[in-house]
Amino acid sequence: MNSPINSPKDVRLLRRGGIIESWVGDDEHLYTMCHKLFKITLTNPEDFGYSHVFNDVDYYCKRRRNVWMANLRRNYFNSPWALISFLAAVILLLLTLAQTIFSVLSFRKVLFS
Repeated sequence: MNSPINSPKDVRLLRRGGIIESWVGDDEHLYTMCHKLFKITLTNPEDFGYSHVFNDVDYYCKRRRNVWMANLRRNYFNSPWALISFLAAVILLLLTLAQTIFSVLSFRKVLFS
């Protein structure tokens, strides 16, 4: 349990996601309790059943595309309105491109007829 919990913010994130439930108090208290618990129990990495899960998550988080997508979502698409305005801009750009193509094709048709 020590690996995913490195700060009280991690406890809050896990609690909000429904992964853990806190009946002991606030996030800071649960954070200190988990670290005390980890000091008491030591696990052998070869015998630990979820080591492949930790390795897969670590590999996923270190891939460049996933880091870029996480930064894009966190910094630019952090509200639904940002996503809606981006989609509206893309649609307007595509419609402008289509209008340009059709006007060039109609001018070419008039020019060569």
